Amino acid sequence: MSFSERLDSYLKELGVSAKELSLESGVSQVVISRYRTGQRIPSLDNRGVLEELAYGIESLSHKNDREPISAVDVLEAFDSDLSLLNVPFNYENFNFLIRELSLNASEMSRVMNYDPSYISRIRTGKRRPPDPEEFVSTLCKFIYPSLGKNVSVTAFRDLLSVPASEKFESYDSFCTLLKGYILNNDNVSEDKNVSVFLKYVDSFDLNDYFRSIHFDEIKLPNVPFTIPKSKVYFGNDGHKAAELDILKLIISSKSNEPVFLYSDFELADLINDAEYSKKVMTGLAMILKKGVKIQYVLNLDSTPKEILFALEAFLPLYMTGQVELYYLPERHNDIFMHLIRVAGGVAMIGTGIAGDPNGYCFRTTTSKNFVTVIRQSANAIIANSTPLMEMYTDYNQPEFVEFLKVNTYQRRPRYNKLSSLPMCTIQEKTLKNVLKRNNVPEETISKEIEYLRGLKTMMEVWIRDIEVVDEVPLVTKEEFEKCPLFMQLPGGPLPFDLPYTYEEYIDQLEASRAYAKKNKNYKLIENPNSPFKNINIIVYRDEFIWISKMRAPSIQLIIKNAELREAFEKTYFNMDE
Repeated sequence: MSFSERLDSYLKELGVSAKELSLESGVSQVVISRYRTGQRIPSLDNRGVLEELAYGIESLSHKNDREPISAVDVLEAFDSDLSLLNVPFNYENFNFLIRELSLNASEMSRVMNYDPSYISRIRTGKRRPPDPEEFVSTLCKFIYPSLGKNVSVTAFRDLLSVPASEKFESYDSFCTLLKGYILNNDNVSEDKNVSVFLKYVDSFDLNDYFRSIHFDEIKLPNVPFTIPKSKVYFGNDGHKAAELDILKLIISSKSNEPVFLYSDFELADLINDAEYSKKVMTGLAMILKKGVKIQYVLNLDSTPKEILFALEAFLPLYMTGQVELYYLPERHNDIFMHLIRVAGGVAMIGTGIAGDPNGYCFRTTTSKNFVTVIRQSANAIIANSTPLMEMYTDYNQPEFVEFLKVNTYQRRPRYNKLSSLPMCTIQEKTLKNVLKRNNVPEETISKEIEYLRGLKTMMEVWIRDIEVVDEVPLVTKEEFEKCPLFMQLPGGPLPFDLPYTYEEYIDQLEASRAYAKKNKNYKLIENPNSPFKNINIIVYRDEFIWISKMRAPSIQLIIKNAELREAFEKTYFNMDE
């Protein structure tokens, strides 16, 4: 039994309220109420409060003509319940488990008999299971039957670093491994959070995503959605209802004004509701289908974990090129929360106190004066925000060309983690052969040869004064046949892939090795365990990280946020002095 359940059972047994126990014990009624609901838990070291509660319960048992309850017995029961707090529970590993195994949090909550919002708070460390061992035992019963079906055995092995020979045929051994993973004090490193994000970017296919949400079949409403001029909503459920209502209003509006979204409410509580998340993402996709730009401002405490969590959630829409992500550099408080949504002639605001969802209050409105004031607030927030990252796609190719002009010739140490071979070392003959074999027009081939010559000239300038490191995949012939490498053209990607033959790959690898021997400031690292197939990561030290995604879609992400940049450098690159 948890401490909160124990205290609640005493109050029910005595037939008294928190107010009556407060008057008898001297402990604040608010504190008792929070103990009773599990919002707060006293420390075993706080003997004063525990003794006051125990003697208050004893006194009430005598006054109410109930069977006497000994204060000593109460203290022993409290001590037994609170001793469970000495069992470690790693909420970060628990959250990482859900993400890596793609567990359905709503289904898990149902099977484990927990409220979804409570599971959400456990994931973010805002709540702790009263009995961690019992909680993980119940979690085992949820996951184990799904191994090899809805849950990948390989993913579970990788997560827990278990040998490939482990088949998990024994339920007891499975539970032992899972308990060892969650019931410990070792936090998920930033390295893992970065790895998960980058693997998601590497494998993400925007076309597959659009197919999954039936984007081409989405029909925009002809009749405007209507609500009262102003409508008020309360609590977590009210929050969800208000968000869906404002989306309907924006979608049915004829305005093409940018949609502004800002909130410092907790994302996890909403994102972990799979059905609600699906509706929101579909609504946002419908806004994009209108051709409307979305400006999303995140109020983060600038930790990489929070930034990556937000990026992973919104990456599918972000990759369309119509979403601008910003963040406020500092969180101003952890108590009073705010929300603003505004587009065209509709707006939504919200306020709340952290940890008290029953007190959340939201309002949607079409009042012209009110919407004008909210739009002014939105503009002020944008003015004080910083882009989370810059993104270049086909929509803004000229801006990317300007970016390259400014940064390509900067003489900074750089580390390139490549998913293919470096173009600066390729022979012109090899490039022509690959292009001709793939039926590339002669005009395009000539342009690519010009780009290559320019790249080689730039490289010669760079390595006179600075070190350039290229980390490239080293693959066997068998691995290559299963997953070939693609050429990454100096002039940018073509509308189709350009696969190497294995012989071409070996020839260019040998040319790269020769180039490294000839130039002391050029270093080639051959990685037989290269994790990426579709992205390059280029580090401009102390400046930015450039993530170049080759296909589905072809995009360029430039990360300048210092904390996030440092997390990337720490994860994949030895950038220490």
